[in-house]
Amino acid sequence: MWVYLFYMKILITESQFIKLLNEDQGFKKLGKGNMGSVYIKNDKVYKITEDEDEVVVSKGLMKSKKNFKHFPKIYTITKLGENQYGETRHGIIRKNYEPITNVGQLSDVIDLVKKYGREIMAYIPNQKNGLPQDVKDNQKLFSTIQGIIDEFSTLNLPDYKLLDFHLNNLGVDQDGNIVLFDF
Repeated sequence: MWVYLFYMKILITESQFIKLLNEDQGFKKLGKGNMGSVYIKNDKVYKITEDEDEVVVSKGLMKSKKNFKHFPKIYTITKLGENQYGETRHGIIRKNYEPITNVGQLSDVIDLVKKYGREIMAYIPNQKNGLPQDVKDNQKLFSTIQGIIDEFSTLNLPDYKLLDFHLNNLGVDQDGNIVLFDF
């Protein structure tokens, strides 16, 4: 399989895609988790993941062609083969966002997410569990939570739930919107 990478305007194979991210081509490794690795170059994030739910949601975001306020812009998703356990590995290229923890003006939101993260994650999938009053009283955080719920519902993915709302998965775009960039 050949993959067209917009940032380089060349065709590369799946194995070359993975190798490219590990070579000194201006990529910086941001981290590694249970389901994959994340790299950055310029204003784009390159993620290698085995998380099928993340791939489905990312495809939904990319196919919708909407300009989401609380979800990342997805540029490309490609199948990269399988890992040593037979799990399908994908490459996702998306827009980069400033980590919320780097935005001092949002310290009140950061403090509330630290304090009530579990309650927020329990609320987002079905809105049955109530939110703490402190969260409801913070207009920025409450409108972000509602925006995430509303935008996600437009993807028509009834079998998928967003449960990964925490500080490490939140960023801020150039307009000051809080973006859930990992789900």
